[in-house]
Amino acid sequence: MRVAIFSDHFQPELGGIQDAVECLARGLADRGHLIDLYVPRYSVNEYRKAGLPFREVALHENISIHRQSSIPYRGHTMQTRLALPLYTPISLMKNRRPDVIHSHTVFGLGLAALAAARFWEVPLISTYHMAMAVYATYIPKPLLKNFTGYVKWYLNQSDFVSAPAGFVFDEIGKLRPPHEVISNSIDTELFRPPEAAARSGETVRMIYAGKLTTEKRVDVLIRALRGIRETTPNVSLSVAGHGDQQEALNTLVRTLDLKQAVRFEGTLNKTQLSDAYRNSNIFVSMSSSEVQSISQMQAMACALPVVCARGEAHTKVSDPAKTGVVSVPPNSSANFIETICRLASKPKMLRQMSERAASFSDAYSIPAISAEWEDRYHDVVGHQ
Repeated sequence: MRVAIFSDHFQPELGGIQDAVECLARGLADRGHLIDLYVPRYSVNEYRKAGLPFREVALHENISIHRQSSIPYRGHTMQTRLALPLYTPISLMKNRRPDVIHSHTVFGLGLAALAAARFWEVPLISTYHMAMAVYATYIPKPLLKNFTGYVKWYLNQSDFVSAPAGFVFDEIGKLRPPHEVISNSIDTELFRPPEAAARSGETVRMIYAGKLTTEKRVDVLIRALRGIRETTPNVSLSVAGHGDQQEALNTLVRTLDLKQAVRFEGTLNKTQLSDAYRNSNIFVSMSSSEVQSISQMQAMACALPVVCARGEAHTKVSDPAKTGVVSVPPNSSANFIETICRLASKPKMLRQMSERAASFSDAYSIPAISAEWEDRYHDVVGHQ
């Protein structure tokens, strides 16, 4: 089967959607399918911000990457591109007509995916990755309703719709096409538990990895660390990633006199990130805008317990006895501080939660999720 995957976000840009699209493409290619990725073209500076060489990565012999014209705009990763919905993908498909088109965006390349599906008369599948809470941070409230209406219109043009969590469908409202929750996948061969000795030592190392943007609320983690260290001074925080809040976070660390306790790792490649997880003790996040946190899933695959803000995305995984995840009220630093201090004083509990986190993440491997998508593609194509 030939699958055309469209996304407005791809490497070198930092983010969970980018990782999810890459893992899906690799998993399908491993199963013998031919994959065409239609993604934005990025500049040298955007590769530099990600610490990557300015060249196309070879993902798999069955994967072809087609970079599309795009223009930069002031996104919060400082890498964001606005892809232009041009005729180019339709033209490229003349000699590589897909059996199915899978769109991971509703904007520029999402519109190109819709046009290509109509032109070549092939089914369109859409995956919607975002929570409205993310857009509510940046879009004026009077416009948010119109934005939601546009998203619903786009998804209703599809033959099948998926989302990584069920509450996404609740936010959008009733859709005409069949729709289903299908998880994103993670590379469990790269993100794997450490050797037992890797987490030895007296310091309890918390780690956050992801975008340094307003909705991720990294400042809450830093402020909470000061309270944690008043009673548990052996706790530190590593922050991996980049974004437009970097300078503000640096200033906050200096203001709170936490320079010895907070380390900004910069943007790590996946191998470096996996190593950082394996040398940490707890993954932390106070973001309440997640649909399905890829960085959290990767951390769990590395056997990291998780302490995070409670939200719709965590209703199925917030169970320390089964998943190694503890969720706390999103606006309560006191609960976060109390939880971290309790875990830091109970190494046996941390080890038990580590084992549960690693076991829980097995269901999200690339082979498992790509096999599920293969079945959906066959179902959709068979109904045409």
